[in-house]
Amino acid sequence: MQARTSLVASSIAPSGSARQEAIGRELCRAHGSALVAIAVLILDDPPEVCDVVAETIADASRAMADAGRAPADGEDRPASADDAVDAREVRRRLARSVFDRSRGWLVVRERFAQPAPAWTAADLALPAVLQRLDPDVRSAVALTMFGAHGLEEAAAVLNLAPEVVLHQLRSALAAAHEAAHSTADPLSEVDAAGRPTVTPPAWSA
Repeated sequence: MQARTSLVASSIAPSGSARQEAIGRELCRAHGSALVAIAVLILDDPPEVCDVVAETIADASRAMADAGRAPADGEDRPASADDAVDAREVRRRLARSVFDRSRGWLVVRERFAQPAPAWTAADLALPAVLQRLDPDVRSAVALTMFGAHGLEEAAAVLNLAPEVVLHQLRSALAAAHEAAHSTADPLSEVDAAGRPTVTPPAWSA
């Protein structure tokens, strides 16, 4: 996953603004691996993964350089430069952007009957236990484990009841435990709010 994140970093076009480039590098350092994991869970396609994550970071760094931070959800104007945004909120906004862009790629792929990618999740070092999850479950894992979304937030994005998303997370956890003898990367426990109760494995950083 680290190699894929490095490729994303190299794919971000120079902006001409030293501030924007510095913000982009920091966003990639702090959130790149998690954003790649989200895109991989949805797309299973390395070229598209790199495009989606690089475009997201480039757009976010431009907005943050212009306004001091990324605009809040629903804002139609830049936020003031002295408004602080904590790391979890930055991760949540970036994750939502990557998630939406990835889903858009899927729509294009289906609408124009593009063939399934020749690459597999294994090519991106995605743990085998995640490869076997249903797409809906992978979406729930992507948002909660990697995207800093709480249970209610993920349910709203997925247009599902929170109870359904919680069931999906618990089924992913059960699959991880069942495969624990063959993988070194089991999913962490989740509580009733859908948040990990133990430190996530290294590949979720």
